[in-house]
Amino acid sequence: NGMTFDLNGFKYTITEGTGSPTTKSQGFQIRPEVTGTVTIIGGTIDIKQGANVKWMFNNYAADFVVENVILECENMVTGTNEDYLLVVQNAGDKATFNNVTVKGYDAKKVYLTPGSTFTAPEGFAVETDNGYVVIYDNGTYTAQQAVAEVDGVQYATLQAAVEAAQAGKTVTLLGD
Repeated sequence: NGMTFDLNGFKYTITEGTGSPTTKSQGFQIRPEVTGTVTIIGGTIDIKQGANVKWMFNNYAADFVVENVILECENMVTGTNEDYLLVVQNAGDKATFNNVTVKGYDAKKVYLTPGSTFTAPEGFAVETDNGYVVIYDNGTYTAQQAVAEVDGVQYATLQAAVEAAQAGKTVTLLGD
């Protein structure tokens, strides 16, 4: 039941944001009603000046793939602490960027709901909820619950916290 949006080498320009009536600030909203894999391939996505797009992609679907696409983000609204290239909304959801070029948005911020994943090369600034940390392993970013802390920095494993602690520092457990 998936869906593919083939840009066929062309440029698609987002002329206005989409989303709920009070927050039309997303370039694409991939709704949970679409089951299977949602894929965007082969072209360029641009944002028209004044389109009020803060999030390029808002993914509610189980599996979302962007492949061989140039994302021209020069006109994306940034600097609000709410600007993201991608937001993955639900635990268990996955997003993948294969051969994606991002232009005009050096921050390359991505937000993962705990339990969701994002597969892409290193270099994205991936954020998650308080009490969780983002782990990058074998090409995949994962939001996991933090288990320990050293000087306000949280870690997904006790081993990582111990390795990060310098002499005289305290490793604090955050749960059982």
